[in-house]
Amino acid sequence: VYKRQEYHRPLAKGRDLLSMVQPGLYWRMGADGPTTLNTEVDLLFGDTTVPKGEYVLWAHFEDSERWSLVLATAPSRRQPDPDTILVSRPGSISKNTEAVEQLTIELTTENNTGILVLEWGTARLSVNFTTA
Repeated sequence: VYKRQEYHRPLAKGRDLLSMVQPGLYWRMGADGPTTLNTEVDLLFGDTTVPKGEYVLWAHFEDSERWSLVLATAPSRRQPDPDTILVSRPGSISKNTEAVEQLTIELTTENNTGILVLEWGTARLSVNFTTA
């Protein structure tokens, strides 16, 4: 479903993502540079079709129990420019029993259904999608 994802993988160093969450915070999912996803097929996040192409991934935290995956068409430093946001899809938050030291983003697919999972510290963020 996807061609590649690029991201700089920060270390937790005892920090926990969920304890750092401030309501309204956008996080660029990585360190130093934007995290990108390049897909060779159209994806469907809820009712929104994401055309094949390259996108910048963001996590938008409403609070420590609710987040959304945000796909933007252009990078920015602190938060995505509203004009570049293509989709904002609610996801789920859970906790790992063991801490994950280095940020990990994994995309898995089976048939035309996929899941994006981000793990860092004890946080596990996930969101579902399908191919369009």
